[in-house]
Amino acid sequence: MPIFKLSKIVGGGSSAIGFWNSFMDYNKSQVEFIGVEAGGPNNSKLHAAPLTNNSKIGILHGAAQYVVQDKEGQISKTQSISAGLDYPGVSPLHCFLKDAKRARYTSASDEEALAAYKLVSSMEKIRPSLEPSHAFATAIKLAPKLSKDTIIVVNSCGDAKKDESILLKRLGKNHD
Repeated sequence: MPIFKLSKIVGGGSSAIGFWNSFMDYNKSQVEFIGVEAGGPNNSKLHAAPLTNNSKIGILHGAAQYVVQDKEGQISKTQSISAGLDYPGVSPLHCFLKDAKRARYTSASDEEALAAYKLVSSMEKIRPSLEPSHAFATAIKLAPKLSKDTIIVVNSCGDAKKDESILLKRLGKNHD
């Protein structure tokens, strides 16, 4: 069982790679990388999770990567409550880490991210932006299944100030 689980939201991918980089030399029994993608709304087929939803390799912005695409290979529409995650592709480095089985990828829905935002805001007295709220949602689901010696680290980049209008619309006036 890994000692550390490093959970980070994965959109385009550069922030997660920057966070994970210092831990790359540790083996899988010491550190597990968990990338969390935007799963979109619960009742929608739209998402921004090419690594989680078995997307095929395609070319986006000049790079070969897993891409959300239709049967003809055209880039498909994506959806996420977080504008920073509403992207159909992911860094080729994340594609490599997935294929090499060095990192695992999952997704969290918009609703899970909002619930995690509420919990983290109330218990930790921080206001994470909606991007890391997806990673917090996964950490919250994962934590009860782990031994008490396992440490989960969630990289919480950004403040919810930029997401204020979305939070107000979805959670109401007293969303903190």
